[in-house]
Amino acid sequence: MKQCIECKRAYEDSNSFCVFDGQKLVLSEPEDPCIGLVIDNKYRIESKIARGGTGMVYKAAHIQLNTPVAIKIIHPHLANDPKAVERFRREALMTMKIRHTNAIAIMDFGTTTFILPKSSIGDIKLNNVEANSVYVVMELLQGMTLEEKLVSHGAFSLQETNKIIQQICEALKVAHDHQIVHRDLKPDNIFFHKDEDQEIVKLVDFGIARYLGNVEDEEEVSRLTQAGFVVATPFYMSPEQCGGSDVDTRSDIYSLGIIIYRMLTGVLPFDGKKASIIVMKHISEKPKPIYQIKAELPAIVNGVVMHALSKKSADRPQTVKELAEELEAAIKAVTEKELQKVFMEASENDLEAALLLTSEPGKPVGLSSSISRHFTTGQIETNSSNVSDTIKSGDIHLGVDNLFQELLENIKDLNTLLTLTQKGLENKDFPDQTTFYELRALVDQVRGILFGLHTTYYKAPIN
Repeated sequence: MKQCIECKRAYEDSNSFCVFDGQKLVLSEPEDPCIGLVIDNKYRIESKIARGGTGMVYKAAHIQLNTPVAIKIIHPHLANDPKAVERFRREALMTMKIRHTNAIAIMDFGTTTFILPKSSIGDIKLNNVEANSVYVVMELLQGMTLEEKLVSHGAFSLQETNKIIQQICEALKVAHDHQIVHRDLKPDNIFFHKDEDQEIVKLVDFGIARYLGNVEDEEEVSRLTQAGFVVATPFYMSPEQCGGSDVDTRSDIYSLGIIIYRMLTGVLPFDGKKASIIVMKHISEKPKPIYQIKAELPAIVNGVVMHALSKKSADRPQTVKELAEELEAAIKAVTEKELQKVFMEASENDLEAALLLTSEPGKPVGLSSSISRHFTTGQIETNSSNVSDTIKSGDIHLGVDNLFQELLENIKDLNTLLTLTQKGLENKDFPDQTTFYELRALVDQVRGILFGLHTTYYKAPIN
């Protein structure tokens, strides 16, 4: 049967347009026999929300408490498959362990048998009036996904991105503390839940999550996931996932890096017509710096993103807490006003964050790493000792000397680059893009060192 998209009148399949309002006819969905059913004498199903790979998600109500909930019911053709039921149970069990405001809450899990009319759900024909069911009850989320926001609104600002990622990192930290790796982080699994006047970011769908538990449990997970094969989304998979290697919590950090990249630029770092092409890019190709896509994006933020997108897991931030702190520090350091607010009222941690400004665009660095810069032209190369460690050791005079020496080297480099640029302009040869980015990076570095000098010289007690 077909129906009018406007007036909802029913027509035979041979018709194309409504005779009353001229609107196009579409195939009408078969009535879902689950609507109106009561599960375990507790949950009344009201309407369909979405269809997933393992089950159908419905809006329901807890009868005794009169509370709206979401209930996910396993597909009928999977209800008698022990492996499918066990995967369904594991998803609920792992999600229940992650009790946090920024993660979807699981309230109940159970199995039941209920009566269905002789009909079908989707393509599944029900020959028996009695149907087995496995279900999980979750909090009802209302709003939209990050994917939907990206499609409708495009890229996010630095501040918006940081606010969202900080919340996701909070939920992931709880998961990782329980040795749970999500393995399918993507904008579709990040939900903006509207709770009265407040919007809360929620991490959802732990359907292919991995528990880093004992060996026996890992062997069971491998058996349930068909010899370890996991179907994730290629655009957001880590290099180790793409290569079929074991993954740990640092795989989620890489996926978060992809999400941050897309939120800031509006595009993915790796794209292709085939999944195999995208997979190979994750393994072997270096992503384009974010400031080459949007020139207004700062080099310091690019350093944080590229750190998360390191090909080797050992080169990334080792925890989501580290990633969250790096992103927070970098975005606070973007404007002079923020630099003054954060770094001029100095603590040692603030000074370390200021020194992050001296990192090379695109080179992964930690907040406590030594300062080093290696430009692609090979014309400019300087290194210094870790000034922050020197300051921590108590030798303030030496720390100030090192900062002044670093500033002097940067000014020399800047003078050299400006001279080359001036000669090019005199010959009506405008500087290429690489030279421009080097120049901008040097200016950022000088600015960072000046703030570090002010912090050290004027705020630290020098006898």
